[in-house]
Amino acid sequence: MDRYKPKVLPHRYSISFVPVIDKTSSDIKEALLYDPSLTADAATRQKHHSLRTYGRCWCDCDVHEKVATGILHQQYVVEIVIHAWDAADPRNDSLAVGNMRAYPIHSNEDGRACRRCSASVKEFTEMELQALAVKTVVDDYKPIKLSVEQKRDELLQEIHSSIINVVCRNQRTHTTDVSAGTL
Repeated sequence: MDRYKPKVLPHRYSISFVPVIDKTSSDIKEALLYDPSLTADAATRQKHHSLRTYGRCWCDCDVHEKVATGILHQQYVVEIVIHAWDAADPRNDSLAVGNMRAYPIHSNEDGRACRRCSASVKEFTEMELQALAVKTVVDDYKPIKLSVEQKRDELLQEIHSSIINVVCRNQRTHTTDVSAGTL
């Protein structure tokens, strides 16, 4: 996550390896508790993997070799969870955008930014993401804006009523003064 710009801080995501359980598996509990570190030697487990390349890594070759001899490895789904933005979290101070502490837009090493939408991931241009961010802020603050506008209208109505009351009182006093001949 360090390759994103800005980088995604460790508290903002979690990664878990979820075992794939075959529906024909006789012992689901055993499959869930399977520990691959028990079947691989320490030297193999410490080997570096080839990442961000079109070639195969040593581990791909190892799996193909084992499958060819009838050994099947436990399969996993790598689950990456990006946690919701929390503007109040002080760990996000370096990433918060503007006075409203809006969430940052992270782009990958190719400068592409994506967003999860309706059970799929859609690539957006930077301008589209900024427009979405503005819409989110507008939508989030719309109820507050409406509440403030309603309170303003109520206060204006009160002021208007008070002015009318003062004017009416002054007219009555002026009328009373005229009729009493005090002017």
